[in-house]
Amino acid sequence: MSEKKKHEPEYTIHVLHTTDPDTGEPVTAFVVQTVREFVSFKYEIPLESGIEGEMIQLKIHGLRVPENLVPGKGRARGTVLHPRLKGKYDLSIINVDGILNKFLLTISSRAIEVKNTSRKPFIVYSEEQVHR
Repeated sequence: MSEKKKHEPEYTIHVLHTTDPDTGEPVTAFVVQTVREFVSFKYEIPLESGIEGEMIQLKIHGLRVPENLVPGKGRARGTVLHPRLKGKYDLSIINVDGILNKFLLTISSRAIEVKNTSRKPFIVYSEEQVHR
């Protein structure tokens, strides 16, 4: 009897209200992290993002060695900030292989609700606290 290999996500997505560290303005942050922890460096995840109406798209461009080569342990991370969002959005996330995962977001001033609509996700939503 052959065993099926269980599909494991590679990334987590966190969506939260916060303030822009440079301007102090209220923003909605999209934080992508690897599930795997690295022991050499805290790698960066370059992200490309765009919003058109009620559609948000994030593209993950792999991993990048940090500019500051101080050794560190942890998950790779990328963050995109958008002016504070409110309403319902379709979030599409595309990985480096061109695979698409979709989420439905409902964002109010007090809460952010995220629903995954992909069958075999490479990225899953996490409510775990992230430290920016």
